[in-house]
Amino acid sequence: MKDNTVNLLKRLDELVKTTDIFKHTDEITGILSQLPEDLVNKLKKVLILHSGYVLCGADFSSLEDRISALTTKDPNKLKVYMGHEVFELTVNGVCHHIRDDDTIVYDGKTYTGKLFYENYTNGAL
Repeated sequence: MKDNTVNLLKRLDELVKTTDIFKHTDEITGILSQLPEDLVNKLKKVLILHSGYVLCGADFSSLEDRISALTTKDPNKLKVYMGHEVFELTVNGVCHHIRDDDTIVYDGKTYTGKLFYENYTNGAL
């Protein structure tokens, strides 16, 4: 094992022996994130938690950017995080966000969101 891994395991051992392990959850999470995944999986099996608690992790990758995309409704950001192109269309003063793969029925005809946006903005509808 690398020296760093040994030092991390020693510190983890100190922390889990404290009477109030929950004061150290941030540090424990930080240690676990630096250890090899196979070792972390083995540790999770032997760590004894208080009744009713679960050891888990979460990935909040780009969370702020995702929230920003949803709150600002920026079509380019939405495309990145939703995996689709999003068009902004104002009809009768109301702003609509249309995904490229939306199905839109207009005047008895069916369009994809992208085709509807293109036709509407070009005056074809």
